[in-house]
Amino acid sequence: MGIHLIGTVHYNLNGFDKLKKALEIENPDILTIEASREGVEYMKTHWDDDVKYSLEILKKNELKPETISFFKKYLESVSCYEVDACDNYSKEKNIPLYYIDSPDSFSYIKEDSIKQLNELFKNFEPNFFDKFSIEKIKNGHDKLYEYIQKLYDGEIPSEKGEEIFINPLRGKIVGKRDEFQAKKIVSIARENPGEKIVHVGGCVHFLSDSKGDTLYSKLKLNKINPTRKTLWKYEQDKK
Repeated sequence: MGIHLIGTVHYNLNGFDKLKKALEIENPDILTIEASREGVEYMKTHWDDDVKYSLEILKKNELKPETISFFKKYLESVSCYEVDACDNYSKEKNIPLYYIDSPDSFSYIKEDSIKQLNELFKNFEPNFFDKFSIEKIKNGHDKLYEYIQKLYDGEIPSEKGEEIFINPLRGKIVGKRDEFQAKKIVSIARENPGEKIVHVGGCVHFLSDSKGDTLYSKLKLNKINPTRKTLWKYEQDKK
């Protein structure tokens, strides 16, 4: 029945409930996810420590207590929602769930995220973050989803997606991991002909790419033509 890609924004507020509903709509026979067992184990055992570390960085940059409190609530609310939603769904429906990311991917992402967090505060005045709110973050995610959905649908040229999203991540987040995951998905598809596979992962990996570095492009090169939809689009389809 083919392969369908659900593109997510990591650390998406209310992401668990949104993804749960999307999975119910797609009704897969097999689930795969952009995650490794090693990464999931780390997140589940160290996320609280990482939140504390992040908050320490905020405090050092002299943010207001209410701003720090806001970020604390935000970080605590978004941990592992994709993994949790997929894991719960696979158990409820008694279907296979495969973690298909490279085992060594998470250590790089963690180190890079910490580096980015430190760099972030070098580029903004502390009071910039006082303007953050849950509503603004939700609106920001929605706008990002909408833009990427238009790239999926061809309403915006794919070159724009490469320029804005892929090129800054090429060789870092985009590339080797996509190749690793593509091989896993292709193998699972060949072993399970006729089954509907739904893969959940970061929506940037599902963009078209002239150099063939994204997961979507690699699946196309393997003569697999997956469908794709951002998590946001499921909510829009109901309206």
